[in-house]
Amino acid sequence: MTLLRNRLLTSAAVAIAASLGAATLAKAADATDSATTVKDATGLTEVIVTARRVEENVQRVPATVTAVGAEQIRTQNIVAVMDLQTISPSLSVASYFNDLNERFAVRGLSAGVTTYFADAPCCGGVGSLPFMDIGSVQVLNGPQGTLFGRSSAAGAVLIYPQKPDLNNWGGLVDGTVGNYGRVQGTGVVNIPIVADHLAVRLAANANHVDGYTHLLGTSQSLDGIENQQYRATVEFKAGNFENELIASYLNVDEPATSLVLAAANPNFALYNVTNGPARFTAVCTTAVAQGFATNVGDCINQRTTLSNNIGNRIRSELVRQSNPDAARSTYPSYDGQELFNKVRHGSVVNVTDYDFGNIGQLALNVKNIFSYDSYTSDSAITDDGLGGIAEEGAFANAFYSTFGSNNEIGNRMDARLGPPQLTYTEEFQVHGNLKDGLLVGTIGAFYQYQQAPQDSAGTTNFYKLFSGVSNPNLGYNNAVGFIDASNSHESAWFTQFTLNLDQWIHGVSLTAGYRDSWDDSLLTTRTPVLNLATGVYAPGGAPSTTTTASSGYNYTFSGSEQFTQRVMGYVTVARAYVPGGVNALGQAATSLPSFSPTYAPETVLEEEIGLKTEFDLGSMHARLNFDFYNNDFSNIFQTFTGLIGATSVRYNVNIAAANLKGVEVAGTLLPFTGMDLSFGYSYNDAHYTKWTGQDPFNLAKAGDPGCVPSSPAGLCFLDLTNNPFPLMPAHQGHVTASYTLPVDPQIGDLVLSGTVYAQSRVFFEATAARDLQLLPGNLNGVSQAPYATLNLRLEWRNIKTSGWNAAVFANNATDELYATGKIPQLQSLGWSAANYAPPRMVGLQVWKKFGS
Repeated sequence: MTLLRNRLLTSAAVAIAASLGAATLAKAADATDSATTVKDATGLTEVIVTARRVEENVQRVPATVTAVGAEQIRTQNIVAVMDLQTISPSLSVASYFNDLNERFAVRGLSAGVTTYFADAPCCGGVGSLPFMDIGSVQVLNGPQGTLFGRSSAAGAVLIYPQKPDLNNWGGLVDGTVGNYGRVQGTGVVNIPIVADHLAVRLAANANHVDGYTHLLGTSQSLDGIENQQYRATVEFKAGNFENELIASYLNVDEPATSLVLAAANPNFALYNVTNGPARFTAVCTTAVAQGFATNVGDCINQRTTLSNNIGNRIRSELVRQSNPDAARSTYPSYDGQELFNKVRHGSVVNVTDYDFGNIGQLALNVKNIFSYDSYTSDSAITDDGLGGIAEEGAFANAFYSTFGSNNEIGNRMDARLGPPQLTYTEEFQVHGNLKDGLLVGTIGAFYQYQQAPQDSAGTTNFYKLFSGVSNPNLGYNNAVGFIDASNSHESAWFTQFTLNLDQWIHGVSLTAGYRDSWDDSLLTTRTPVLNLATGVYAPGGAPSTTTTASSGYNYTFSGSEQFTQRVMGYVTVARAYVPGGVNALGQAATSLPSFSPTYAPETVLEEEIGLKTEFDLGSMHARLNFDFYNNDFSNIFQTFTGLIGATSVRYNVNIAAANLKGVEVAGTLLPFTGMDLSFGYSYNDAHYTKWTGQDPFNLAKAGDPGCVPSSPAGLCFLDLTNNPFPLMPAHQGHVTASYTLPVDPQIGDLVLSGTVYAQSRVFFEATAARDLQLLPGNLNGVSQAPYATLNLRLEWRNIKTSGWNAAVFANNATDELYATGKIPQLQSLGWSAANYAPPRMVGLQVWKKFGS
């Protein structure tokens, strides 16, 4: 009870302190809340978006855009980017290794999705930013870049915080309690300093939720939430000059994300007892020669025992997993290693806007967006679902981010945060409007510099593999090494213009955009060398440097026609390029299939046809938008997994081409007074048109029956075009129903709402068909079966005209068990592990807005 009381007091203090200055104000309104949505005459919500860097009705934008305002963010419990897939067609979000490392895919493309916060690329490259005091979120499907800072081949997620009100005091207090020890609090205060000119908005948030995956034999759990977030926004306006400065800080220090065994390879050599101890002879001979062991025989016996223990635990766990309830529990670290997720993320965004007004027949304004981002993260987990007896490690990002500062202390791991990665961006735009909308255009330039720190104290991606069976010193390995230098640059110029031909051709407008980008990356590493006296790794040998440079272009051409005030059609053709990069292994990788130290850019060519409509069905008002898209995706780099000695590594290989096409539908229906139905659906079809190369698991040998006739001498190339596209369910959809009950206004408003989300099977690796060819029956190890979820909420707004509001909610009300991500390593390490979504979560939320 003492612990719960302290959590309640802490969260309440955060929520109340930030709103204290506004708590004496009586009116429950916040002008900045309604900046993105208003009701039109029919009762349909008119959504104002900035998808083209100007404010406009989403129904007039010739692109697929999903937008939610502050009210919908709250009522649909959208608390982080992970939740956006339940409302946005063709968007998938998967978690790998930890929930702080989420991976977007839009229309099947997982490369080239950029998250923006207040118009600046954000979040240290990780799309896990918690939502606090957010005004709107927009998801843009399809290639971006002729209007935005970064080149985004798949899409963009735009997050806009609430802006300060220059003239009115205001604020918000918001608290939530629920099962699994949920205690959350948010406080906001808006302070006008100089009327019409200067205001400050302060926001703070604290979140605690107990973990839901029990560690067997302990009182501890994984998958908990423990974070605090703070933001200060300063708005200054003088005449035609406006400046917004936003400073944010996020602290995360919570239990690790769980990984539960989902499948295993029963024939994997290292824990298959039938293979006998002979496989350890070479390892133990080396161990004796290097002084790590004194006797070859004892060394072999020790490693055989450990190997057999791994095999026995895997077999026992597969039996335990036959009970579905077992997914909510897993093993603690076998060696007592602390398991955690930690993040420190600070950012500053400064947006300056100057409106020159009309210069003759040209309206002109300029905007400058500068951002500074400091991001460091580290996670220590057991990622085998076996308590780390097969693999445990500490790392910051599955795709080789250079954060974290991990090392070995004896045979234990010292996992901790390292110095931050720093990102600077600068974007300058000139906007023009000729003859009151005849020609509207933007010209801009963008620069990004990203620098990872030199760190001679610890490495990232740090593993103990098979309890030391494969490593002579029974200790850890690493996949990256020590970083001497790591940086990248992106430079670009872009432009886009829209010509309104309405005075000549009714409702017709044409848009054209172009972008040129230049990118380069450098990585310098040193091989880790174990100090036998101290048991600590230190940088050794000469530095190894890998560099890569690439350039590419984007373009957009679209034509639209506003047939009537309520019907608009459009056609768009767009091309985008995804920069290449460096495979940050930091060690020899000649044994890996198709390995190259660098990988080249990808390109996407997309055609899209869409129709946006509003109409009436008798007394019912309706909105229905749909589109068809076709993508040709070439020079695709796939992420391969392999072993270098005893080290598990991931690397990218340019290997394939694909065609992706689909249909997306979204709409709103107002069947009768008080009832609001919104829905979305996407059908996505993808297939590889080219993928002939080495076996990604390095098992196929020259002369095997599956080798294609064109295989080079001594090699076996396979036709892998039958592999499914990862993170792309064929069917995905949602329906949200909201009903305002007919009660006396003096009581308040009672609103009952529910959201059903469903999707078909989704695969988590690009090589799933090859995995299943080698291991039939392991479909559950490489994919998630179709599932559906239900969220319910009952709100009592403006309780008895007091301005206070309350809601009870049940997320995942049916307690559906499904994985948000899986790590299929059936061929490289012998298992697949899954992270499962939260179970049924219920709670009570109370909030009040203060202001005038």
